Amino acid sequence: RPGGMDEWPHHNYGITGNRLSNDTLVGPPARIQWIDKPLRTPHGAGITGEVSGGGRFFYITSLPDRKLVARDAFNGKFLGEKPAFQNQPIEQPIVAVGDRLYTVLDQENSYVVAVDAATGEVVQTYDAGGNGFNRPQIFHDKGTLFLKTDQIRSVDAATGDLNWKRKVSAIIAGINSSQVM
Repeated sequence: RPGGMDEWPHHNYGITGNRLSNDTLVGPPARIQWIDKPLRTPHGAGITGEVSGGGRFFYITSLPDRKLVARDAFNGKFLGEKPAFQNQPIEQPIVAVGDRLYTVLDQENSYVVAVDAATGEVVQTYDAGGNGFNRPQIFHDKGTLFLKTDQIRSVDAATGDLNWKRKVSAIIAGINSSQVM
């Protein structure tokens, strides 16, 4: 990956929800780097949740079955896939940070998992504190995960230790180590 290319770790780029990247090479499209199917999808099906981190591009595809797919972000080479749960709303929460991918793989509970981005193995599980019906929002900032269901939990990403939790009822627009918006 050339220097000056930025990663896109959250759905809206960063934890603040601002889609402004630090990429210094971006400009008007001049060519296509790589293409993958599905090029056209029926009834709104296709890919969602696109994020990149550690030189990898991750997304959820819904054709023919929902899968979490990993590709080399620069050349599009297929790196692997995992089943994504089938009854998930269109946007499955995905966050890519370095060699970790944070997402929800089990529709029966509100657990967030850290997946080793190179192997696809689950390396850590975090209780998001939901009731199984709330899809957690996932944010990552400076080694801390913020998991939001009907509460926000601040969790050490490396150890899984709970830093703090608070009950909330509002929609979270963005979050970082010092504030919730």
